[in-house]
Amino acid sequence: MGRHRIWLALAMVTLLAGCEEETTECTVAAEVYCSCPTGNGKGTKTCQIGGVWGACKGCGSATDAGPDGSGDGSAGDGKITSDKHIGETAPPDSIASDTGPSDVTITDAPQGPSPWHKVPMSKNETLYAVWGSGPTNVFVVGAKGTLVHFDGRRPATTDWFKAMSSGVSNTLHGVWGSGAKDVFAVGEGGTILHFGGLAWNSQTSGSTTSFRTIWGTGFTGVFALGEFGTARQNGRTTSPNTWDAVKPGSKATFLGAWGSSSKAFYTVGSGGTILKYDGAWKTLASGTTNHLWGIWVSASGKAYAVGEKGTIMRYDGAAWKAMVSGTVDTLFGVWGTADNNIYAVGDNGVILRFNGSSWAKMSSGTKNGLRGVWGSGASDVWIVGESMTILHYGKCDCKVGNLCYAANQRDGNGCNACLPATSSTSLTPLSAACTINTACYKQGEKEVTGCKVCDQLKSKTSWSTVGGVCSIGGQCWSSGQPGVTHCQQCVPSKSTTAWTMIGGKCLIGGKCLASGAKDSTGCKVCDPTKSGTAWTVVPNKCNIGGTCYAGGAKDSSGCRKCDPAKNSTGWTEIPGKCFIGGKCYTNGVKDVNACRVCDTAKNTKAWTVTSGNCFIDGKCRPNGTKPAGAACRSCNTGVSSTSWTLAAGTSNKYTMNRALTLGKCCAPKTIYTGVGTYKYWYLFGVK
Repeated sequence: MGRHRIWLALAMVTLLAGCEEETTECTVAAEVYCSCPTGNGKGTKTCQIGGVWGACKGCGSATDAGPDGSGDGSAGDGKITSDKHIGETAPPDSIASDTGPSDVTITDAPQGPSPWHKVPMSKNETLYAVWGSGPTNVFVVGAKGTLVHFDGRRPATTDWFKAMSSGVSNTLHGVWGSGAKDVFAVGEGGTILHFGGLAWNSQTSGSTTSFRTIWGTGFTGVFALGEFGTARQNGRTTSPNTWDAVKPGSKATFLGAWGSSSKAFYTVGSGGTILKYDGAWKTLASGTTNHLWGIWVSASGKAYAVGEKGTIMRYDGAAWKAMVSGTVDTLFGVWGTADNNIYAVGDNGVILRFNGSSWAKMSSGTKNGLRGVWGSGASDVWIVGESMTILHYGKCDCKVGNLCYAANQRDGNGCNACLPATSSTSLTPLSAACTINTACYKQGEKEVTGCKVCDQLKSKTSWSTVGGVCSIGGQCWSSGQPGVTHCQQCVPSKSTTAWTMIGGKCLIGGKCLASGAKDSTGCKVCDPTKSGTAWTVVPNKCNIGGTCYAGGAKDSSGCRKCDPAKNSTGWTEIPGKCFIGGKCYTNGVKDVNACRVCDTAKNTKAWTVTSGNCFIDGKCRPNGTKPAGAACRSCNTGVSSTSWTLAAGTSNKYTMNRALTLGKCCAPKTIYTGVGTYKYWYLFGVK
């Protein structure tokens, strides 16, 4: 409850701040929200001739009340699914205005029927982000692993967006792709998913911290960003399906990201954080401490960031300055086609549009919180939010019932299309080249993977295989297209079902390496002429125990050397040397007992007992020597030079009775019977 009260208090501070503006100069006809003198909700005030604010009007209206009937709905926000790291919000900061009439004029668009069409959807999850590669390939992600896809077909009553299997139950916060068959989604618990044209697959992020946003500059320049300054960059240049940790230099939670190129990439987040990446990470002075949830960058290089309490900041290339939004609702998403056509969306169904000179409210037709916005162009814009809300803004060349269709757009099964020249109030039946599973397709139209095509010359009722492509791992790849490692490519002339290695590359341990690249030891090299899938040992080198040695190098004992011609993965003994007990001895050298000698002709890894001697019990015993009290044993070099030899015609027995050993050739031993420890005696010479 403490956090809720703070949010509510801050909302009231923001409203009261509006009244203080009555003493400031303003632009004639500009309109802003204000706090009613009675404290009963919000009203509006208009700038009068002379540049002074008029009285607060419209008081008592609950139109802009939050879900609890007070403020802007930000009390106890509840829209931040994990905000313990963000902390409580500080009072609204003092920020410099981006001066000029274009930034302080606030107008409301005519409030009639909403130009936004609510798309039929049956589920009821919160949706957080939307992205597409074009008007007929749009992806939306949300709570509980929700992933839905729009293929351009518009059923009259059923879901426009079809559910896709994400394989996870974690909430997904962001989605982005470099193309139709290269799309990423990120979310809670370090989740990163990839779509290659047919199915979504999990990738290894190396983190359990939640990601909140994702954006990239191309196939190898993708960044996943999230809580506590967590950031990952895809590792496609080194290893498939893995992500490398990067350090942006901030512990803030990153909530939004966008860029116009690899040299103009921004991310925004908690506490007004704004970072820019242009090959290196830089922290920018944002001019606000309000949480920033979304950012969009225009082709001109201007950037627009939105956040809590209706915050909108604009970057003009020199500094971030505040724009007056006309709302205190938290804004979560922003997107546009140009500096004069930008949309911002947020709590309570708020949609704002900037036309280059002013922000204006648009009627959304909903009070559900809106979380993300994206479009393929000015006449094809999508907004997503709470309770499976999906709104669409587009051309209405044909209006059929409550549905609008752009020219040539088809219905759910693709069998009818909007042909304005024929009719602008109904769809016109098409002559389908193929009818597959009750759906209609034009000649040459491909299914979702791109590997199959409608070819009525082959079949009018089933898909035909596309020529010049590869079907690998359940995905379709065009000729010459590299795989996820960039080490292999589709070469249909060699194989349509398996990768073909790219010349001058090695794929070793899941990593793609250029010819000449060496391993961590420097002893093994990628040599595609010898192997494209395994290391090749560098000439005149030995890789021993994970360390690389030059040919001729000796080990620490000086007794063994690296001899690649004989063994490139182990030591080779130096001639005339013995390596015994970790030490090196020259041929002929004897041990301390003078009973054993290094004899390389017999054994280079152990001592050789000298001629005429036995080495028994750690002592040197000349041939024929018998142990004291055991005359039935002796050193017999003809039998063994390392153990006693029994006299001929004798054998060994044992007894527990010591009396029986008196006067016998014996040796005491100790045994454990499982009950106790006892001594027994070997009797030598007993027949």
